[in-house]
Amino acid sequence: MQVKQANGIAAFPRSLGELPLAWRTLLTCVVVFIGAGYFAALVNIVGQTELTDGKPGMSTQDLILKYAGADVELVAGQPPPSRMLEMIGTAMRQYFSDDENYNTLHDWLSGGAAEAAFSAGEDTAPQDVFIMDCLRCHAADGGEEIGTKSPFGPDLFTPDFKMISEFTLAPAPGKSTVHRAPRSWRDLALTTHAHLLSVPMFVVLLGGLFLFANRPQRFPRLRILLACAPLVLFLLDVACWWLARIPNVGWVFALTIAATGALFGLTFGIQWLTVMIALWRKPVEQRP
Repeated sequence: MQVKQANGIAAFPRSLGELPLAWRTLLTCVVVFIGAGYFAALVNIVGQTELTDGKPGMSTQDLILKYAGADVELVAGQPPPSRMLEMIGTAMRQYFSDDENYNTLHDWLSGGAAEAAFSAGEDTAPQDVFIMDCLRCHAADGGEEIGTKSPFGPDLFTPDFKMISEFTLAPAPGKSTVHRAPRSWRDLALTTHAHLLSVPMFVVLLGGLFLFANRPQRFPRLRILLACAPLVLFLLDVACWWLARIPNVGWVFALTIAATGALFGLTFGIQWLTVMIALWRKPVEQRP
């Protein structure tokens, strides 16, 4: 990297706009990739969360059910917000052999996942779909990790309604409410581990570029606050994932996740935009 000479002494560039063209181009590519990655993460969050309550579109109920769990009143004509119904519409959709099998299982789950309808069907019954498309991974003795954590039957050819009902929210006889449990602590621990080791890397990188964005440094305290805010908000967000599991008050922390996520996006966006402008804006002393 080239440096400027000040009184015969080498001086490191004091703002992004003073960097050589090659460095500014490289950093622009990096910042664009960071922005695109964050946008993709937002799309993924919506896609993985919006069906938690059984209805399309993100809502506060999605967050409460996913992170805190809650008792749900079943309404005639509306599908119960079961974990299985959520998963077959998102991550598990790709594993169905055809649309007919998917529709068979979706209709059974949406209709309340009754035991009487489990083996009923003119052509393909729900239990047949489990045999063809689900038990190859979800069999207890199949050797797959998911089969140990979420078994649908003892082996590859025997779907067990009692095992499956743990994920369908089928109401007990005479009951009109069901309890939707939050995501498992194992799943949450895996997500926490992955996020804590990856997110701070690009957050600190963008925050460092933000601190180096312009000279002279105006409002230094506000700049420091904005530089640190995304990392602090991210840590609060992850903490709320776990605090939401506290009985009776967990829903408060589940809703806080929406607030911390929105504030993270706002401060992260301010940093991103400031850095992009600073990379291609001439320093004050070079302007006409």
